[in-house]
Amino acid sequence: MADNDKGQSLITKYVWVIETIYRKRKISFKELNELWLRDNISRGAEIPKRTFDNWRHT
Repeated sequence: MADNDKGQSLITKYVWVIETIYRKRKISFKELNELWLRDNISRGAEIPKRTFDNWRHT
């Protein structure tokens, strides 16, 4: 995977998280992770809590 593809993939993940939080208004990490796992973007992998915390502070 080219560096640009990796960057695009990361941006897609950020957008998914932001849009989901925006639509739900109030959502726990557990609920967000459950929705994440139902979406193809997850590729079957949970959102690691540490990764999510890093995303929140970026």
